[in-house]
Amino acid sequence: MTGSKSDTGKKQTKQKTKKLKNLPQTAWSRAARLGWLSTKLIAKNVKDKLQSTVSTLSEQALLKSQLKMAEDLVGTLSNMKGAAMKAGQMLALDLGDMIPAEVRDVLYKLSDDSSFLEFEKVQKILKKSLGAERYAKLSNISSEPIAAASIGQVHTGTYQGKKVAIKVQYPGVAKSIDADMFALEKLIRGYLMVTRKKLDIRPFFSVAKTKLKQEADYRREANSLNQAKQNFLGHPGFRVPEAYLELCTPMVLVMAFEEGVPLKSCISEDKPAIGKADKKVLAALLLELLFLEYFKFGHVQTDPNLGNFFFDPKAGQLVLLDMGSIQSFKVQHRLNVREMLAASLKGDSAKVLAMGETLDLVSAKESDAVKEQFVDVVKVVAEMFSPGIQPFDFSSPDFLHETRSQIMGLVRNIRYTSPAKQFAFLNRKLGGIYHVLRTLGHKHDMRLFWELIESFVRENQEG
Repeated sequence: MTGSKSDTGKKQTKQKTKKLKNLPQTAWSRAARLGWLSTKLIAKNVKDKLQSTVSTLSEQALLKSQLKMAEDLVGTLSNMKGAAMKAGQMLALDLGDMIPAEVRDVLYKLSDDSSFLEFEKVQKILKKSLGAERYAKLSNISSEPIAAASIGQVHTGTYQGKKVAIKVQYPGVAKSIDADMFALEKLIRGYLMVTRKKLDIRPFFSVAKTKLKQEADYRREANSLNQAKQNFLGHPGFRVPEAYLELCTPMVLVMAFEEGVPLKSCISEDKPAIGKADKKVLAALLLELLFLEYFKFGHVQTDPNLGNFFFDPKAGQLVLLDMGSIQSFKVQHRLNVREMLAASLKGDSAKVLAMGETLDLVSAKESDAVKEQFVDVVKVVAEMFSPGIQPFDFSSPDFLHETRSQIMGLVRNIRYTSPAKQFAFLNRKLGGIYHVLRTLGHKHDMRLFWELIESFVRENQEG
C-alpha cells in the first residue's frame, strides 16, 4: 500500500469498487443536487413528525426512517465526492454523540466509500496538470486506484525507477468548496430545525471551509510532507513519505510508495492484523506523535481519519501518510496549555480560569456557574496525568462518560464564549487518537507523557 489521502487506508487485497459516473463539477450542479436532497430529507422528517404526533409511528419505525434519510445522505455525498463528502465525514464524527448510534454508523460509511474516477479521466487530469513533458516521466501508472477518498484517488506508478503513489484530485473540487459548504450547511440547518436540535454549526463550517481549501492544494501538502519528513528525522519510530516536488501541482501529488498495515486493520476487534506486543508499540507511538506534533514541532496534522496512518510491525514504525490538514501553534500557546493543566493538577482553580480566558476557551463574561463548570472540565482532562491513577486506562468507560457529561453540561450553559477556532480541529485529532487507544484497550503511565511536556517547557524557558 501507499501514502494516500485522508480516507484511503485499505487492505492489500482487491477492493470492491465502483466507477464514478456523472460526477457533478460546477457549483450550480452540485448545489442543485444538495438542494434536492435537503428538500427530500426535510419533507420526510416533517411527515414523520406529523405521523408521530398522532401515534401512528412507533419508535422503531422512526429510527428506520432516520436510517433511510442517513442512507440517502451518504449516497448523495458519496456520488458527489469533494468538499461535501469530506464535510459529511467531519459531521459524522462531530455529531456522533448527538444522533442515534444506528444513524451514526450509516454516516461513518462515508469513510469507507471506494467509488473512483475512471482511468481515462485520470489521465486527462494528469496530462493537463503536469504537462506533456512531466507526465512522460511517469510510467506504469495503475489503471485502477489503490485507494479512493473524498477529494482524490491514489494510483501507483514508477518515477526514476522507484515505485510511487500518485494522488489525483477530482475535477472541480477546489472551485466548488464555497458552494458545497454553503449548500451543505443549509441542508444541515434545515435538518436541525425540523428535529428541534439546538446546535450552533457556524464555527464548524467556518473552520472546515478553511481546512478544506488547504487540503485541496496538493502542492501545499507536498511541502508539508517534506517538512514533516525533516521534523521526524531523529525519531526512528516514525516514517513520512517523500514528496517529489518537481511532479506536484495543486491537483497532483507524487510521493514515495510506503508499505504498512492500515491502522483500521490494526485495531479491528474481530480479526486484528497485529498481536498484543505490536499493539503496545503502536499505542506508545500514537502518544509520542501527539507530543511531537503539538508540543515539540507546533505543527499538527489535524485529520484523525484512520486512513492517514499505516503501522509497520517489522520496523516498529508509524507511517504518516497525509499532511493535507496542518495547523500551527505558537510556543506561547503551547506553554499556556501546559500551564492550565499544571494549575488543575495543583487544584489552583483561579489559575485554570485565568489561562482558560487567555486561551479564549471561556469568556470573562460567563456566569460563575459556567466558570466553575469550565474548571471541572479541565480537571477531568488533567486527571489522566495524576500519579494516583497510573497507568491510565484509556478503555475506562467511567472516564469517557465523565468527560462527555462535563463537556456537554458546559456547552449547554455557555452564553458568551465563541468556540475557539484554534482548538476546533486539534480536538478532533486528540479525540481520534483517544478513540484508537481506547479500542486497543491501552494502559499507559501518563507521568511519562507529562515528563515530555515538562522537557518542552524547560527547553523553551532556557531558550
